[in-house]
Amino acid sequence: MLRILYSKNTIIHRLNLHFEEYFNCFSKPTADNLFLIVLAAITLESFRSIRFLYEHFISRISTKSLNAFYYACSYANVDFSKFASVTVSLMLKLIPQTLEIQPIFLVIDDTLVEKFGVKFQDCSKLFDHAAHNGSNYLNGHCFVSLLLCVPIVWKGRSQYICVPLSYRLWTKETSKLKLAAGMVESVMPLLESRSVILLCDSWYPKGNITSLVDDFKNLDLICNTH
Repeated sequence: MLRILYSKNTIIHRLNLHFEEYFNCFSKPTADNLFLIVLAAITLESFRSIRFLYEHFISRISTKSLNAFYYACSYANVDFSKFASVTVSLMLKLIPQTLEIQPIFLVIDDTLVEKFGVKFQDCSKLFDHAAHNGSNYLNGHCFVSLLLCVPIVWKGRSQYICVPLSYRLWTKETSKLKLAAGMVESVMPLLESRSVILLCDSWYPKGNITSLVDDFKNLDLICNTH
């Protein structure tokens, strides 16, 4: 079945070629497993869990076990931080010469993912001002995210296209400020020839985040002050 998936001149073959740039530093079995995870997520338009992707898609086209995909995500010798560098490189290629002087935006924020069990690692009681469960708190995970926005020309007009670069799971061992600053620091060397503006809400402009403006001369900060 997998031979059909990789037939030339198919959409899946073109997707595989695209993601090769992300997976070319991994072993062939790990790269294949990671691509199947991506393919399943695209096909199902959902990523509830590895088990969900496996049961509803991967198991129908592959004879590999569920544990093989758990291993690829958790225990394989993989530096997933390199994914952000590849994404930055691909996004910069989209900027037309006419928009080279336009600034690039990095956006930091956090989001809550509610969990309904009690055995999830690093799950905790989190404040959520937008909760609709009768309380201002929920049981779940908090993820800090970094988004990249670059200018492109679409239908004769300039506009920005945005893609997620990185996510970090917040734990009580470190602060959200430190997680966000670390993600920004990891990609700024790739943007040293560009004018970059960091966007965030009123919670972030302090400590590790404001220090970034001093550390990188091509970086400015715009934030909500309310």
